[in-house]
Amino acid sequence: MENKIFENSEVKRIFMKVLIVLVIFYFINLAYTDMLWGELNKSLINQNLVVMGKLISKYPDEEGEIVDTFFKNANKNEVEYSVNTLKKYGYNENLNLKITPIINTYYSKYRMTNIFFFIMLMALLFIVIKMFLKNIYKKIYFTSKCAENIVEGDFSIKLPEGEEGAFSKFSHHFNQMSTVIESNLARLKDEKIFLKNILSDISHQLKTPLSSLKMFNEFMQDEDLSNEDRKKFIIKSKEQLERMEWLIKGLLKLARFEAGTIEYKKEKLLISETIKIVVEDLEVRANKKGQVIKLLGIEEKVLFLHDRKWISESISNIIKNCIEHTESGGCIKVHLEETPVLIRITISDNGKGIEKEDIPHIFERFYKGKNNIHGSGTGIGLTLSKSIIESHDGAIYVTSEKNKGTTFTITFLKSRI
Repeated sequence: MENKIFENSEVKRIFMKVLIVLVIFYFINLAYTDMLWGELNKSLINQNLVVMGKLISKYPDEEGEIVDTFFKNANKNEVEYSVNTLKKYGYNENLNLKITPIINTYYSKYRMTNIFFFIMLMALLFIVIKMFLKNIYKKIYFTSKCAENIVEGDFSIKLPEGEEGAFSKFSHHFNQMSTVIESNLARLKDEKIFLKNILSDISHQLKTPLSSLKMFNEFMQDEDLSNEDRKKFIIKSKEQLERMEWLIKGLLKLARFEAGTIEYKKEKLLISETIKIVVEDLEVRANKKGQVIKLLGIEEKVLFLHDRKWISESISNIIKNCIEHTESGGCIKVHLEETPVLIRITISDNGKGIEKEDIPHIFERFYKGKNNIHGSGTGIGLTLSKSIIESHDGAIYVTSEKNKGTTFTITFLKSRI
């Protein structure tokens, strides 16, 4: 963690600014010190010149020796003699700076200048650190504001990303968290709406068969009712109970699909075998209406990764719909095709057809349309088929011509199988 502190752009900037300030002050102080020592040198030279001049004026014959004394290094004996002589007058190396006018003057200047530079340095460092902290707290305040907006349900504001360092990583994870929360809230809202709709649908769809059962039960309580009529009402009651059972099972299946709780057992199986199983189960129903189900292209050995149980149900619901809306003696065709790109299953009939304005709605739950698209069914078979196909990464669409028939086309891309 400590080694990564300088990866933060904010830390880099503050250290760079402090370093720049220190370097600038170092060179300013160095330049001023050179200037001050230059002035001190001039003052000492002028002082020596005054002393030299006085000595020469008093001892003109000793001019050469006097001048040499000021320019040559004194030997040890000369230094000792001078020190001992001046000690008598209290002038020695322990002399207070204030008694030495030149040194005192420049020492005072140097001290005041250092105090000034120190104050200026502290002021600039204070400004730099204040700007740094202001920037940090600005980001913290903005983050706090974003958090408040999220609590209030507003996910439009995002923290800026793109830079390196801890704040950028924090911003990235904060935005990810915001997106997840938004997604979860949206899903919960959708689930709430879905639950409300499914309960409303169940209540509405069960109302009719329950009313019928209640009515049949009242008729059968009549002691004068003939045994023949009583049997008819028992059969009708059974039909309504079967309809309710299918409706409840279908709605529960649909609810599981829309809630995403279905767990598929996908296997790479021949799709032609799946189609054959479905058709064999429905041939009896078609024969009762004098209809024929024809299989085309079924000899194709096409392997498809799918859950046979659920794909069978989706195809079965579509064929049932075709049987329902095709007159006696009609024909239903199931055609399997394979191309280099996709697998296509086409289910067509020569029945009543669907009104043009009803086609966009046929996969909606309980949609009836002008000619009762779902017939005597529950109205959820096609909706369930669409959910199953799409959950296998497939697509389904329908074309229809009034009084000529309807065609359902199911496609699965090979890149996804």
